[in-house]
Amino acid sequence: MQPISGKDVNGAVTQDWAEFGRLWADVRNKSGLETIKADKVTGIVRVSIRVRYNTKLNNAMRVIVNNVIYNIKAVMHDVNSREYTDLICEAVT
Repeated sequence: MQPISGKDVNGAVTQDWAEFGRLWADVRNKSGLETIKADKVTGIVRVSIRVRYNTKLNNAMRVIVNNVIYNIKAVMHDVNSREYTDLICEAVT
């Protein structure tokens, strides 16, 4: 998914998401950890998602896998062989 902006009926800027494309992906759970936010213990799930090499992907995008939304935190391209792009992501809670 990629962010898109528009305007509502009052002229205020709105933020929404549009489908960027459907890609084959290999999802690997990397870690889960807990943190304290607003005096509550919150779990954070981090995953690595490998897709075919794609230079159009960036960390302003997000990924949906099995109805779970992941924010892209880092994009790492295989610049040598240009076979894959790794996305380091966190699940949205």
